[in-house]
Amino acid sequence: MLAEERLDALLEVLKRSDVGQLSDLADRLGVSKSTVRRDLERLEQQGSVRRIRGGAVYVNVREADPPWDARWRECAAEKRTIAMAAAQMIGPGEMVFLDAGSSCLYLAEELHGAKGITVVTNSLPVMCELGNESGINLVALGGEYDREEKYFRGLRLEQELALMRLDKLFLGILSIDAKHGLSEGHLSEIAVKRVLLQASQQRIVLADSSKVGRASCFRLCSISDIDMVVTDASADPAHLEKLEEAGVSVVVAGQRSAPMGGGAGALSAGMPHPARPRAVGQAGND
Repeated sequence: MLAEERLDALLEVLKRSDVGQLSDLADRLGVSKSTVRRDLERLEQQGSVRRIRGGAVYVNVREADPPWDARWRECAAEKRTIAMAAAQMIGPGEMVFLDAGSSCLYLAEELHGAKGITVVTNSLPVMCELGNESGINLVALGGEYDREEKYFRGLRLEQELALMRLDKLFLGILSIDAKHGLSEGHLSEIAVKRVLLQASQQRIVLADSSKVGRASCFRLCSISDIDMVVTDASADPAHLEKLEEAGVSVVVAGQRSAPMGGGAGALSAGMPHPARPRAVGQAGND
């Protein structure tokens, strides 16, 4: 079992039982107690668990998360600026995916009046936003509907995505960090997003500054599995520099100068970034 798979499995055990003893956790995962102890230390650093004497308790981050409508209003100005930069990255004839993150709804709003592009999405708000746009070929993917997060998911949807070749993926994320990669607060979001990463030629993360330099409960992928991050001017430059050192292009939305490292700037960010085939979700070295 890979390290990141083991962390996910450990969290699932704690989530079901709320509390777990060290020896019991080691038996369930088939690893040593010292390995479980190290994993618990890492999960505690991410805020996923709280260690107690002889074990750990699960921290229910979902209950702490604000509802989708509240998240959509958070950092609204920053998300709007990010969306304006991201919209300029979409070229004529391209097939792009807008995921269910709130930042992607802002991007959808910026696409009003666009012509000759195909937008694929599993987000109900994005579907509603673009449903009357005659110049956009809208591909709406259905499945099991998550009312809290306002998106569709499930095995059938994942199978349909696996057959697609997407030019660009615009991905919202809860946390992004050069060392820990991309992470989410809900395990249910991981499967669809991993398929999306595999199906896309260019992977672009839309992350306002509150998401940068953080790690959350469930690891989606390593930083090498994405190509570009679009963020706002309030992001910590030290964290952005680490992302660039890891090989990711960084675009600071609203700045006319080229992004760190000399990549495509926010106003010319439609230039293609070389795609890098990889097996998404396979654990890299942290």
